[in-house]
Amino acid sequence: MGIIIKRTGYTALLSYLGFFIGYINMLWLFPYAFRPEEIGLIKLMLAVAAMFTVLSSFGGSQVAIKFFPYFSDTLQRRSTFFKLLSGIAFAGLTLFIVFFILFHNTIQEIYSSKSALFNTYLWYVIPITGSLIIYGIVESFVTVQGYPTVPAFFREIYTRILLTIATLIFIASLISFSGFMGLVCILYCLSPIILFFYGREKGLMPSKGPLNNIHRNEIRELSQFGAFAYLGNAGAVILANIDSVVLSAYSGLIGTGIYGIALFITVIIEIPKRSLSQVLIPMVVKANKEHDVKILDVLYKKSSINQFLVGAFVFLIIWLNIDGIFSLIPNGEIYREGKWVVFLISLAKLFDMFTGINAEIVGTSQYYKIDLLLASIISIIGVVLNFLLIPLYGVIGAALAVLFSIVLLNTTRFVFIAIAMKIQPFSAKTFIALLCVAITYGIVYLIPVIDGTIIEIIIRTLLIGVIFGGLILCLHVSEDISQAIIKIFVRLSQKT
Repeated sequence: MGIIIKRTGYTALLSYLGFFIGYINMLWLFPYAFRPEEIGLIKLMLAVAAMFTVLSSFGGSQVAIKFFPYFSDTLQRRSTFFKLLSGIAFAGLTLFIVFFILFHNTIQEIYSSKSALFNTYLWYVIPITGSLIIYGIVESFVTVQGYPTVPAFFREIYTRILLTIATLIFIASLISFSGFMGLVCILYCLSPIILFFYGREKGLMPSKGPLNNIHRNEIRELSQFGAFAYLGNAGAVILANIDSVVLSAYSGLIGTGIYGIALFITVIIEIPKRSLSQVLIPMVVKANKEHDVKILDVLYKKSSINQFLVGAFVFLIIWLNIDGIFSLIPNGEIYREGKWVVFLISLAKLFDMFTGINAEIVGTSQYYKIDLLLASIISIIGVVLNFLLIPLYGVIGAALAVLFSIVLLNTTRFVFIAIAMKIQPFSAKTFIALLCVAITYGIVYLIPVIDGTIIEIIIRTLLIGVIFGGLILCLHVSEDISQAIIKIFVRLSQKT
C-alpha cells in the first residue's frame, strides 16, 4: 500500500509540475518568442494531431487498461496481448497515413485562405500523430503493470520542458521557426521510443508468444469494449479540439493563437476536479458494484459542493484580476481580445464542477453504454455549433460552442441520474455557496483597477481569499474545505 501511495504522490506531483511549466510556456514564453499566428499554428498542429490520434487508435489504450488483468497470468499471454495492441496501433497508423495522403490537397484547400502557414507545415502532422498513437499503447501497457511514474513524466514534463528549451534556442536565434517546428516533431517522436526501451529494460514488453494464443470470445469482448471506448473517447477528444480546427479555417491562425492563450488561462480552474475525481473513482466503482445508492448520493453531493467552491475561488482570482493578467503577458494587448473567451470557458468549467462527478457515476455503472451514446450525440452537436457560431462570432463563437456543449452534456447526465438512480448533487448548501461567490465578487469588483501590477493582483487575491474563505467558514458551507482551511491556519500559526 505504501508503494502505491508513493507512486500516486509522484504522479500527482509530476502533473502539477507539468501544469506549471505549461503555464509558463503558454502565457509568457510563447507570447514573447512567437507571433500570434505562430502560436495559433502550434495550437492547431497539436489539435489536429490529437483528433487524428483518437480516430486512428481504435480505443487501444482503453483496451490495454481494461483487459490486461485477463492476459497477465503468463509471460506468453502478456506477449500475445502486447502484439495484439501493437497490431491495432500500426493498423490505425497505416490507415491514418493513407487517409492523410489521399485528402492532403483537400486539407490544404480548407486552410489556404485564412491559415496558409499551416499548409507549410502540414506534413509535420504525420510524425506527431504517429508518435502519439504508438505512445498511447506503450504508456498504457507500462502504466497498467504498476509503473505510472515514468509515463507520467513523459506525458506531463518531457514535452513541456523540451518545448521550453526549444523556444529558448529559438529566442537565442540559433534556429529559425522552421527549425523549431522540426525540433518539436523530433521531440514527439523520441518519447514513445524512449518509453518502449524503458519498458523492455523492466521486462514489461515481452515479444515471445504466438497471436493464436487468444480465444475467439476474448476477441469478441475486446472488440465490443474497444468500439464503445472508441466512441466515447473520440467524442471527448474531438469536442475538446474542434474549436481550434474550425477557428483556424474561418478566422485564421491569429484568432487561434488568441483563443489558445485565453483557453490556457482557464485550465487551472479544473485541476481540483481532476484530483478529486481520482480520489473518488474507486469509491464510486465500489458503490456502483454493490448498488449502494446512499453512498453514491453522499459522494455526488460532496463532489459538487467541494469542486464548485474550489473552482469558484480560482475563477474569482482569475476574473477579478483578468486585466492585470493580460498586462503581464508579453504583447498582452493583442491577446486581450480573448478576455470574454476566458469568462465563457470559465463558466463552462464551473458548471462541469457544479454538477459533480456525474460522468464517473454513470460511466462506472450499468448505464455506461447509454452515457457513451449520449456523449457521442452531444459531441456531434458541439461540432455543429462550432461550424455555426465561429463564422458569426470568431473566438467568442468558439467559446460559446464549448459552453453550450458542456452545459448540455452535464445537464443531460444530471437529468439521467436523477431519473435512473433517484439522486442529485444539490442541497441547501449549494445555494449558500452561490451566495458566497456573489458576495465576494460584488465586494472585490468595487475596488478600482489601478495599474494591474503583480502587487495589485496579490492584494486582490488575498482579499478574495479572506472574504470567500471567511464566508465558507462562518456559514459552514463545506466541512471538508473548512477543515482544510483550519489546518492551513494551524500550520501557519505554528511556524510563526
